[in-house]
Amino acid sequence: MAPPSHPDVTLNEALVRELLAEQFPQLSAERIDFLGEEERRTYEVDGRFVFRFALDDADCAKLEREVALLPELGPKLPLAIPAPEFVGKASDAYPFTFVGYRTIDGLSGEVHRPTRGRWPAIAAQIGEFLSALHAFPLERARRYGVPAASSKDFGATYRTTNPLELLSRVQGFADVIQREVPDLIDGEIERYLSGRVALPQASQLAPVLCHADLKGEHIIVSKQADAVAGIIDWADCCVTDPLLDFTGLMIWLGEGFVRQVLDHYTCAVDEHFTERVCFYARCFTLDNLGAWLTTSWSAPIELLKTQARWAFAE
Repeated sequence: MAPPSHPDVTLNEALVRELLAEQFPQLSAERIDFLGEEERRTYEVDGRFVFRFALDDADCAKLEREVALLPELGPKLPLAIPAPEFVGKASDAYPFTFVGYRTIDGLSGEVHRPTRGRWPAIAAQIGEFLSALHAFPLERARRYGVPAASSKDFGATYRTTNPLELLSRVQGFADVIQREVPDLIDGEIERYLSGRVALPQASQLAPVLCHADLKGEHIIVSKQADAVAGIIDWADCCVTDPLLDFTGLMIWLGEGFVRQVLDHYTCAVDEHFTERVCFYARCFTLDNLGAWLTTSWSAPIELLKTQARWAFAE
């Protein structure tokens, strides 16, 4: 069971060093570099390991689920994924789980976006990867506590799975998006902002095990950006519609790339699958932009704009 929340605990480099020395004395921990924070705080240690520190009860559960699932899932996938080597236990000094993984050599696909000439080889890799992931037995995933995405949060990515409600949300952001990011607006984006798009056909596909956050920043590519080196950050994995993983690919490299991946995907899809992927990916990017412009959400605006451009790329 995850320990209770302790929001007054401050995690910093000194505490990280103390925790590692106490629980993993075999690590030298000579260099500790802060990498960032979303739901959890992440540090690189000695240039060889990445440690992720839960910050609340919910993230404890996610990290503990990774620790259980990834060792079995990893050998069944054709691409590298993180393997938990160090599992830190809650203590008086820090009341949450923390986990260390050996780094996967390469660069963020969001920063080091592959050129179109590289797409066929990368699409083949990802198509094979998703085929294996989506074929993983659901009874085993559930045994490790992998949840089904609820209709409310759709894998913590979409605020609703109802296409009409989602399109209505996008329309509600039309004025602020047009006013604040006019450089983004083109004919196709304008159609979505005005609601003049056809709603997609309902999915009849069976749910599968999804990564559920498969976008450029979680795809590690080689330094030459000619191959995928690995897939990271499995905290949001869930059982849901397979289109969720494809929407992440669309905001990375666009519809043309998604179609190339589907050429190598061996699980069942229907004739309306790409139509649904396009609709949800495009609504997702505009919804995120609207949320950023109207709330205190701290996501980088240039990243959101880039994702929107790729989602609407021809």
